Amino acid sequence: MTETSASPQRIICMAPNITETVFALGAGDRVVGVSSYTAYPPEAGEKPDVGALYNPNLERIAMLEPDLIIVQHRHEKIEELAQRRGIRVLAVDMEGGVRPILDAIGLLGDELGVADRAALLRAEIEESLDTVRRSVADKPVPKAVICVDRSAESFKTMYCAGGRSFFTDLIEVAGGRNAFADRDKPYFSAGIEEIVRLAPDVIIETRPGQEIDETRKGGIEDEWQALSPIPAVKNRRVYVLTDAFIAVPGPRIGLVAARLAEVLHPEIADER
Repeated sequence: MTETSASPQRIICMAPNITETVFALGAGDRVVGVSSYTAYPPEAGEKPDVGALYNPNLERIAMLEPDLIIVQHRHEKIEELAQRRGIRVLAVDMEGGVRPILDAIGLLGDELGVADRAALLRAEIEESLDTVRRSVADKPVPKAVICVDRSAESFKTMYCAGGRSFFTDLIEVAGGRNAFADRDKPYFSAGIEEIVRLAPDVIIETRPGQEIDETRKGGIEDEWQALSPIPAVKNRRVYVLTDAFIAVPGPRIGLVAARLAEVLHPEIADER
């Protein structure tokens, strides 16, 4: 399918990873509105903000007169607005792993009339993941916990990546395994006792886009010393990743996998 006048020309993207994907497909010039917290690519951040998925600005969405709204999963309020105004809504699921991300890219390519570009993008992503796989082949497989959020300077509340998060696939690509892979949720509230029991070899905290200097990173890592029985803590294998792309299930997952591989297997840097 090639782009035609029938392809949507006024698109609203209701998640940052969706926006990034639409731009990567070469259709960024057709985007008229983006969700809050959209920062990549930089030009996407200049588009009108229509709120986040859980608190969309329905009035602004209507004023922008889109002919397509792309959402992550279904959204009742947006669907009601779209039905009243005759706007098409397309729901994608890019959270569950590598395959859902690639499938969503293909779906968006068909919808936007850029199937050829979508096929090329998928091939580029798959090659980037294969490169990471080759770099960690035949290495030990450490067990990792990915903490995506926790209470400041404490472990009172802590959220980790479960089996339905895209992190599970990418940890595997990077030569490790998610200690919480058996949890049938993308993310969940984890307790200290669970993490101690699982005894992960590596703990990764994701703080995407935060400007944290090395001293503060060291302080965050030191906070885990309260859980010293854990192998990851005992062996000083707690890492704080602040890369803006680290928690985005979209076209840059090859970069995410490569970054995870660097902390799961620090020795690969010396082998390059």
